[in-house]
Amino acid sequence: MAVANYHDTYGRYPPAVTYDGDGRPAHSWRILILPYLEQRELFQAYSFDEPWNGPNNSKLATRMPQLFAFAGTYVSGKSTSTNFVAITGDETVWPRGTGMVQSDIGDGPSNTIQFAEYNGPAVHWMSPEDLKFESMSFVLGDPTGIDSQYLEPAVGMADGSVQRLRAEISSEELRAMCTANGHESELPDSHTEEMEDARLRSLKPTKDQSDSGHSGPAPN
Repeated sequence: MAVANYHDTYGRYPPAVTYDGDGRPAHSWRILILPYLEQRELFQAYSFDEPWNGPNNSKLATRMPQLFAFAGTYVSGKSTSTNFVAITGDETVWPRGTGMVQSDIGDGPSNTIQFAEYNGPAVHWMSPEDLKFESMSFVLGDPTGIDSQYLEPAVGMADGSVQRLRAEISSEELRAMCTANGHESELPDSHTEEMEDARLRSLKPTKDQSDSGHSGPAPN
């Protein structure tokens, strides 16, 4: 909803990344939406006059909003890595430059992935870093693509809905869901499921649980 509210305010989605005067990535969309996450004080403490990891901004690292972490994994004052990323690239709803207008999503907002769960190498929540369409894996559960602590990863669609991705989804279908104007046909309903609470899924089993054939419930 924060990104939708940003769109309502500015008439377009936030850019995935803002750049400094030398064209280097400087700030993330996660910073830009802070006022819409009831984090206005944190937003005001952040300095856009220095890089995301500059002297002032580095002091804010451990103030990551809880919702950027998987349920049950957040540790107040310690967590700094995000488990939610954008799918970026000119083919997506996060092209380089200014943010996209929702009405420009030719494939339809309900068919297009905007955010995805991420369980790969650590990404700092303030870093202007996300999954890149041109280099990410489209194999579900691959840590270089859409992956989760849950058996079935969830994605946020451009219409604000949350979809559970079934294991049966193919790489071609997943790739199609990431494009904003790919003109693909809709996916089979059996490959996705809309969810009100994405925490209501089974966790991936740990090694011990795998050996016993049991996976625990999702954390609260």
